[in-house]
Amino acid sequence: MSEMRSFVVYEPKKRVIHHPPFYPDRIIHHALMNVLKPILKRNFIHETYSSIEGQGLTQMADKVKRMIKDDTCTYYLQMDIHHYFQSVNHDILMDKVRRLIKCEETINLVRKIVEAHSEGLAIGVFPSQYLANLYLSELDHY
Repeated sequence: MSEMRSFVVYEPKKRVIHHPPFYPDRIIHHALMNVLKPILKRNFIHETYSSIEGQGLTQMADKVKRMIKDDTCTYYLQMDIHHYFQSVNHDILMDKVRRLIKCEETINLVRKIVEAHSEGLAIGVFPSQYLANLYLSELDHY
């Protein structure tokens, strides 16, 4: 993978965003995700809203409000993992990927994208969003 340009945003808190070049990296990322998204989404719970098209914070907040109002939800958990993307362990993540993907070439491509960032997952890289959801999907199911 190519070297990424990095910049800082402060919305709502400080985040370092990594921006890969359009060619070839972002083209490869989108092609890969065209294949992986349906596979990954099958393993997410229905309430996985983070970075999923058509599902965002507003939709999640509306759903929680409905569930509380309709008394269909006794408990819910809201959490924020400090520096979550930076704390993702590459080896654990790749074990989770291997459980879903059997094509070695695809696994190797995912590994190259993941390891292009030395610490955790790079914020701003398209596959990172879905891989971050996969990393915590077992907790969601629990």
